[in-house]
Amino acid sequence: LERMLQSYGKGKRVWLYGRSAGAHIALCLGIQFKDKIEGIISLYPVTDMEKFYRWGHEFDILNTRKLLRRLLGSSPEEGAKIYQEASPLNKITSDYPRVLLAHGARDPLVPIEQSDLFSQKLTENNVSYTYLRLTRATHGFDVFWNGASSQAFKIYLKSFLKNTTEIK
Repeated sequence: LERMLQSYGKGKRVWLYGRSAGAHIALCLGIQFKDKIEGIISLYPVTDMEKFYRWGHEFDILNTRKLLRRLLGSSPEEGAKIYQEASPLNKITSDYPRVLLAHGARDPLVPIEQSDLFSQKLTENNVSYTYLRLTRATHGFDVFWNGASSQAFKIYLKSFLKNTTEIK
């Protein structure tokens, strides 16, 4: 991001956009580069790595625990600090960039509670944000750009990009 910001121009602020793991990365970059980011658009992100590790469901096609142990080098029991450091949820402050969160309540890969927790933390820190909680959507709802969930998302996205205030 630092190199991109240098080529983009000094003093200019950028928008970050991410889906799933990319949304997690965008939220983490929001912590490190908060003064250089205008806003973050985050779709179905993982925000609390330890809770994500402990979340179990019968259709875990990613083998989440194994994936996180390989990615972070341990389990939360062995490396609690690593899991805390990798969780943007734990680092939100009042100067965090504004956020558009969108998550499907029927997401089988990343539980919607990940965005619920992030939303609560943004509220606690008085950060401007919009949270689109899609009751019928699943992971990757935006792949079908003309689907009902994507249509709702486009409406919120357009308003979010135009306005500097939160949509309620």
